[in-house]
Amino acid sequence: MAMLQVAPESVILRDTIRTRAIRLTNPETIKQNNSISVNLVEFDDVSYRLTASAGEPNKLLVSLALPPQEKREPMSKAATELVQREFSSVATMQPPDAGFTVALEIKLDALPMDDDAALNQMINKLASLRSLVMGAPLRTQLELLANGSCKEGPLIAIPHRPGEEFFVKPQEDSVTVIFPMRFKDPSDATISCTFLAEFAEARRQPALTTAPSCSYSKPPPLELRGGPPTALGANGGGYVSFVLFKRHVTGKGRLEQSTWRLSTFYGFVNYHIKCSKAYMHTRMRKRTQGLLQVLNRAKPDVVKEKKKADGRTFVRNS
Repeated sequence: MAMLQVAPESVILRDTIRTRAIRLTNPETIKQNNSISVNLVEFDDVSYRLTASAGEPNKLLVSLALPPQEKREPMSKAATELVQREFSSVATMQPPDAGFTVALEIKLDALPMDDDAALNQMINKLASLRSLVMGAPLRTQLELLANGSCKEGPLIAIPHRPGEEFFVKPQEDSVTVIFPMRFKDPSDATISCTFLAEFAEARRQPALTTAPSCSYSKPPPLELRGGPPTALGANGGGYVSFVLFKRHVTGKGRLEQSTWRLSTFYGFVNYHIKCSKAYMHTRMRKRTQGLLQVLNRAKPDVVKEKKKADGRTFVRNS
């Protein structure tokens, strides 16, 4: 079974930006940029709202809502600085409505329409707003690692979903990311133990020798010693730890890929657990159908009675 690889771009957001920007280049199609209000929901309880007005066809307001958390701030400083740095030339941040984390007003006429490569790159960045905002705390630590300025520090808790968070432990030459695996369904916890053990074992394959070190353990790792109570409540699912070095976050696209894949690791595991359960249910149904066919063939033939002309019945012995 192939592993899930979800791209950081929101397909609907990307296509909406591209379509409305292309319409601005032609006076005949600019009128097609009518008013819209679109609500989107993605995995990990992330939602978008896209709004635009026919009176301002060159603008598109994108509002992003992250999962609510008791400890989550409306918008972290790291995320604000990252969004402003990446999109200052084509968008401006607006005060978000209630229930949303960030609102970004995109100036469609500021996109580089004369350069296809630059246009695609900027649209993909805009469509990856979720990755920038949600992964900002983790990306900050990985950027320090890439720049060689990472220092040993305290354990950092990063909220993910309600009642779910992972932890980052910076060292002088590495960053350790720890995921406590919590499951409400005991069967999910059982399947995850096998899946995660195989996942950590796959690191020993020759083709993956340069990948980040991965380990899986039932007891909490040493990095969580002295951490908050939420760090120790894995509920039987165990703990997965990744150790990243400078080589894992330097180079073309490595920082962005590492941030995105670690930020969505919970979704990655939940997807494969659901796939495993669906596969086992399918196999059990097929097995049950096969057993029913065997039982049906084992039934004795029903002896039919025949009647004589006078109404009496008889059974013919073979």
